[in-house]
Amino acid sequence: MKTCSIITVTYKDPSGLQRTYDSLRVLKENSSIEWVVVDSSPELNKQVLELAMGEGFLVKHITSKPEGIYAAMNIGVQASIFEYLWFLNGGDELNDLRGLEELLSENTEENDLLIGAVELSDLDSSKKKIIPPPRKLFSRLLGINRICHQSILYNKELFKVCDGFYDLRYRIVADYLHLLKNKKNIKNIYVTNKVVANFYKGGASQDIIPALKEFFLVHYRNEAKSSSGERVLHLAFWLFFSIGVVLRRSVKVSLGILGIKI
Repeated sequence: MKTCSIITVTYKDPSGLQRTYDSLRVLKENSSIEWVVVDSSPELNKQVLELAMGEGFLVKHITSKPEGIYAAMNIGVQASIFEYLWFLNGGDELNDLRGLEELLSENTEENDLLIGAVELSDLDSSKKKIIPPPRKLFSRLLGINRICHQSILYNKELFKVCDGFYDLRYRIVADYLHLLKNKKNIKNIYVTNKVVANFYKGGASQDIIPALKEFFLVHYRNEAKSSSGERVLHLAFWLFFSIGVVLRRSVKVSLGILGIKI
């Protein structure tokens, strides 16, 4: 079995960290997997972490200043010691142990990325949606925009290029930019259709307007050194999508004024 560092970033969300830990308990005493918790509110999470450490988990607990999700994820990368990195942040859950075991199986080759499906839902809703793994990671138009980091196990070697870490100028799309920069380095990808993670919507990534602004800046500045044609396609797509979002919100507000809900 390949070795894996599960990196969990958490801030002022003890119930979310408990949910993550509860889903990982099936992994206890597994010497091939370590749980790296980067914690910006240790006073709230003491009970959960003491419980995990007392049950045979390989737990590495790091406290950090609350400087944003990617700053904390970078700290987790530095602290990790195993071959693959899986970013399962506070509140996210392991869905299917069989899916994770398939990705880490010795039967698969040494891949740059191991990818599964993700179940997306709201905490306060029964609505759930499965985001399947992409078969073509870098399609010309959509690129990798729809991939959740919860679905990907990264070979740690990918963090030894492109300055090694996530670009902290971005609050929402730093993982997207990191994959774009690594495009030429990603040769081998293993994919399973099994759902490996549960991702509950929330946080900065759900604020669509700032997200679109950051996607635009990444391609406008061409920080991934993409070709001109690829940049035009990406910028055109996001311009079209932005207009759609603005129009939808305008319609929703207008109908709300009239007392019509959609």
